[in-house]
Amino acid sequence: MTILGSNASQSGRIPDVPTSVSAVAGNGQATVSFTPPAYTGKSGTPTYIVTSSGGQSNTGSSSPIIVTGLTNGTSYTFTVRIQSAVGVLGSSSSASSSVTPVVPYPSGIVTGK
Repeated sequence: MTILGSNASQSGRIPDVPTSVSAVAGNGQATVSFTPPAYTGKSGTPTYIVTSSGGQSNTGSSSPIIVTGLTNGTSYTFTVRIQSAVGVLGSSSSASSSVTPVVPYPSGIVTGK
């Protein structure tokens, strides 16, 4: 008997899309946070793939994920997609708002007037 909603009946189902993607810029990197989807694929730990608008990417098993190799002063957006434990790849999320990585001021330096 097939039970609707169970992993057994949905083994070929594409994982849902991650939501609420946001990014915080750092020095040459960004920390990307997201809400995992309700359905992540057949049992096991999924992999999340974060990709920047510049093509840099990184993977992880949970939010947040740090993407490195970004150019300071360049604006980036990010999308997240999920790969289920059995290899089924989901669709990309909506893009985050743009962020621009910058070199931080050294502590003790006062800017402005």
